[in-house]
Amino acid sequence: MFELVADRPALIELTHRLSTADWIGLDTEFVRETTYWPKLCLVQVSTREGVVALVDPIALGDITPLLDILWKPDVLKVYHAGSQDLELFYRLRGALPGPVFDTQVAAALTGDDDQIGYAAAVEAHLAVKLAKAHTRTDWSRRPLKAGELEYAAEDVLHLPALYAALSVELESRDRMDWALSESLVATDPVRYAANPDAAWKRVKGMRDMDGTSMAILRALAAWRERTAESNDRPRRWILGDEPLVRIARDQPADVTALAAIEGMPAAVARKHAAALLAVVEAGRANPLEDYAAIDGLDRKERDRVDALMKHVRARSQELRIAPAMLATRKDCEAIVRGTPPAGLLTGWRAGLIGEELLVMATP
Repeated sequence: MFELVADRPALIELTHRLSTADWIGLDTEFVRETTYWPKLCLVQVSTREGVVALVDPIALGDITPLLDILWKPDVLKVYHAGSQDLELFYRLRGALPGPVFDTQVAAALTGDDDQIGYAAAVEAHLAVKLAKAHTRTDWSRRPLKAGELEYAAEDVLHLPALYAALSVELESRDRMDWALSESLVATDPVRYAANPDAAWKRVKGMRDMDGTSMAILRALAAWRERTAESNDRPRRWILGDEPLVRIARDQPADVTALAAIEGMPAAVARKHAAALLAVVEAGRANPLEDYAAIDGLDRKERDRVDALMKHVRARSQELRIAPAMLATRKDCEAIVRGTPPAGLLTGWRAGLIGEELLVMATP
């Protein structure tokens, strides 16, 4: 069913076989529960010729021969929801392998939910039901159990048939170019390069904040990101979202007030008090005067967003395509604000939905 590649001779022999493939099924297993950066633990590959291999980077140490194959520009890499896999590869080489084909994207373009999982896609398009065991495996532990290895192998075992089935359906609807262009979006290095100044966008619970609080929150999120990255620790280990938001709202002026913030870990208050209070003070001095324009929509604007989303859903039913593949609510909000995403005005979306939404959004 599969082969485990854990020594150099086996790796070289595998890459010789992969060198003639025109496309390679790809998946990874990793851990990041205790680190900021994901740790690569396993690379699974498959081909239409029947290769199913699990490459063990922990045992090998150096998997450059495999990476060289994956970076070949004439080899299509096929995966399912592969953004986290690509993040790992970006971390390894500071660049991304291409071209790529995401079967999750392809499935959404045939009418499936845009977040359909691999097992659900395999069942829907191949009528094969996969086991859901071992989803919480510690992939860094050695040796891995036989059942865990079989589970990892299944993640690429069905990719050849899934890719073939989706390709037929996409070609019949003249949507293969859509799938390739949408998959290509994931290979933009900007998506994976560290950007602490944009970390605030991932913070939960920050709605209805004034310009001063938002300025503090953005600076706090950037501080947390840099601290987590430099110490290779999860963000939540540095400071969770809830106390981060409370600091921004309450704006403590001294150590005592900082320590009194609900949910504030005592150790963090002691260790990082000076840095956190400096961030708060800087935010007070530089509030975001245009915050409402950045984040807020008035009632009439929200009504226009609702109308745009209603149109998106109607068009998605006509086209038998997941609504989010046409446009998301964030896309519609951006249109109403007068800053439409470039992806809606170019490529296959422009004529299908982008131009219509622009006309509808005009007050």
